[in-house]
Amino acid sequence: MRLLHRLRHCLLAPCRQRLATNLLFHISPPAPPIYIETILIIDTGTREKYISIGVPLYQAAIRGDWKAAESILKRNGDLIRFAITENEETLLHVEASAESTKGVEDFVINLVNLMEKKDLELQNRSYNTALNLAAMAGNEKAARIMVEKHPTLMDIPGKRGEMPLYMAALYGKPAMVRYLYGISNKMSGDFWSHESRGWVLQRCVEAGIFDVALKIVNDRPELILKRVLLNKVLLALAETREAFDLMDGSIVSKINSIFEVLHKKVWRVEDKHYALEFLRVIWGRIARMPRSVIDEILKGPHILKEDTLIKVYPYRVLFHAAKVGNTKFIVELIRLYPDLIWKTDDKRKTIFHLAVKRRHIEIYKLLYEIGAMKDLITPIKDIKDNNMLHMVAKSCKPNRLQDVPGPALQMQRELLWFKEIEQMIDPT
Repeated sequence: MRLLHRLRHCLLAPCRQRLATNLLFHISPPAPPIYIETILIIDTGTREKYISIGVPLYQAAIRGDWKAAESILKRNGDLIRFAITENEETLLHVEASAESTKGVEDFVINLVNLMEKKDLELQNRSYNTALNLAAMAGNEKAARIMVEKHPTLMDIPGKRGEMPLYMAALYGKPAMVRYLYGISNKMSGDFWSHESRGWVLQRCVEAGIFDVALKIVNDRPELILKRVLLNKVLLALAETREAFDLMDGSIVSKINSIFEVLHKKVWRVEDKHYALEFLRVIWGRIARMPRSVIDEILKGPHILKEDTLIKVYPYRVLFHAAKVGNTKFIVELIRLYPDLIWKTDDKRKTIFHLAVKRRHIEIYKLLYEIGAMKDLITPIKDIKDNNMLHMVAKSCKPNRLQDVPGPALQMQRELLWFKEIEQMIDPT
């Protein structure tokens, strides 16, 4: 009895610690599941019973073999509440994180039918419910089964307040994000905060789930007031050039499409339209703010490192887009803030200097659209006294030539670039 009492004290200590941690998020999470190996060792003093029961149960879950699991559960129904992994995951945790198949779906349906609502709330050692794991894996069918039985399950956050919706966005599961956001009542409820909503918005943009991101900014306009969040969102958009490359039938567009497929990132046409619409909505609201606020958002926060204030890139959002050749993004920013063409980075380069240096022809061509002002921009020199002609005289990075076959054609294109810049700059 003393041994059991001490063991109970040891098992409950982490529970108290978890409760104290989660009180920061105004929740009272359920106690974590009992670790099956510990219980069986008390009974037998060896791992024999765990190997004969726990391991077959785990293997049945991995295979999606409900008949094998059912035969074990019939002998001891309480096993559905026991953990069967070292990370304290129950049978439902294991099955919810499996790849979605018909067998897994049937397994989850049968298992959830045997469980009470409170059983679905059990958390593993990482404070994740089975729904959280299903969200991470993108197992939408399993998630629907659990939520239908326990609708408030999606409001149980993890250790640091991460909701299942956030986990789905973090792991880039579009279908799961759309489903969970659709039933989240616009992320309202006692467990949601401005910060946690902002996390979801940021992760949706980073994952390219722009239709949901657009819904969030329309449903939650107060998020537009968070400057640090807006900087992160704009940075993610600036670096995602492919999301703004609408197919126009050109050779360059076709080559870009091929590379997207090779890198296993295929952008649907509707995703690209949502990306542009989202950018126009969010930038349209930012552009109406005071200039000092706009500049702060475009520059981003200063970084405090080892008690030293490190200066980040001036207007780093703009120059991140210029570096990757995100022309459409830059055009949208300049459309509402024309003076951005004069902004320079920490090396005093304009976006046009970077366009020449990195051979982004579409950004460079914007010079022809600003009229006589181009004659004031082309002579600008950086901190090393280099102008655009110096930039084009240097060899570009090899990856900028990968769409040109053969050294002869590559050299020809480099010469064309040089002649173009040479005639653009006043000889004096």
